[in-house]
Amino acid sequence: MAIFFTADNGAETYLKCGAVPGTYPTVDFGPTSEENIKAAFEAQRKYMPNGFIRNSQKTCLWCCFVLGRGPLTNSEFYTGWYVITSYDFFAPISECGDVNEKYLAIRNWIKSLPNWKNKPFDVPPNNKLVLCRINL
Repeated sequence: MAIFFTADNGAETYLKCGAVPGTYPTVDFGPTSEENIKAAFEAQRKYMPNGFIRNSQKTCLWCCFVLGRGPLTNSEFYTGWYVITSYDFFAPISECGDVNEKYLAIRNWIKSLPNWKNKPFDVPPNNKLVLCRINL
């Protein structure tokens, strides 16, 4: 079973443009005030009158932390901590902008929606740039 969900900023203007019929609309926000949290969940309720409220930003991190297993890597800032990067959970777009079959599947699903007015563009090439050697 898979649950398809959208993740939009907590403001209603984002949900208005980002919510897709048949998916679970979630809001996405980081540390903020209690007032902003309530406003985000109230906006989410307008697009999902029933069910539980959800801050999608916490989903992957929560699973790794609560289950006590998982990646435990982040070579940039918090090595060995519960901060996962896109290559740890097979994100649709990598850190360098490469797309994979998950991205293409999502894109094709969006293209198949009959009344979706903003059809995805073709995937542009992601040419890599070779930089000269830099001495530090």
